[in-house]
Amino acid sequence: MKYGRVFIKDGRLCFSKHMLIVNVPLHDIQWAYMKREGDSYYGQHQVVNNVLVIVTKDRNIYQIDISEKEINKILNQLKVANPKCAIGFNVSGQVMLQSCYNFRDLGGIEANDGSHILPGYLYRSDDIYHLSWTDREDIVEKHDIKTIVDFRSVKEIKIKPDSFIENTTNIQLKGCFEEFYIKNSIIHTAINYKGDIKSYLSNQYKKLITDPLFLSYMAQFMDVVLKQKDGAILYHSYTGAHRTGVATAILLLCLDIPWELIVDDYMKSNIHLKRELDRILPSFYHKEFYSKEFEERLRDV
Repeated sequence: MKYGRVFIKDGRLCFSKHMLIVNVPLHDIQWAYMKREGDSYYGQHQVVNNVLVIVTKDRNIYQIDISEKEINKILNQLKVANPKCAIGFNVSGQVMLQSCYNFRDLGGIEANDGSHILPGYLYRSDDIYHLSWTDREDIVEKHDIKTIVDFRSVKEIKIKPDSFIENTTNIQLKGCFEEFYIKNSIIHTAINYKGDIKSYLSNQYKKLITDPLFLSYMAQFMDVVLKQKDGAILYHSYTGAHRTGVATAILLLCLDIPWELIVDDYMKSNIHLKRELDRILPSFYHKEFYSKEFEERLRDV
């Protein structure tokens, strides 16, 4: 073993490095995960090493070369000893809640310089109306969310206000997408627009991201993110796809995330929305406007 024995004692993670014992206070550890180094390439096989990566609040990064079994043991101990420490990668990004279907953690996304977004700090979601009590407790206790940013319109907020969650600050950017939403709601577009919906929405988004009013609201959103000192931020819209997706793309661009990863995150909403759409489609069957064409258009947007 490259670094000798690794163990947790008296509230500290201890390991040897260059003949010295390093003691990292558990409450300073923000993120711990296993990284695999080495792989097969061009038909050649390299030895794969398992590395325990520890990231602290002051951005110190320790990489400890130990066995996979030992890494899993330490990670399990950290879960108990420091519940606020993020453990591992959430591959899909999705956080399973009872009341939301598109609630995701942006943690683990890698920037061009090899750094990562820390898990447990940036969450995106569909609306959080009528949250179960279990979900409310998870948001505060498990995910430590302190600030909620709502991108929905005045009308949407009035019909489905955010659930009250103790010890959180709710910021409503009600004018951010107001005009865009009124003219281009998903249902309205699926019923009335007869051309290529994908091209139509693409053009609408191009207009949106060059609109001075919209950009001023995005500046407010970025200001909220930059000034967050304690706990995590959750931002959301109705489905957590279009408006939340645009805001996320802008945020990730500012964090120097590769474009292909930004697109990948945006498209993940389709997976979660499909399940929800399958659930709600029967409620449209008795409507005058319902047809197979309407259903196809609704899935496209």
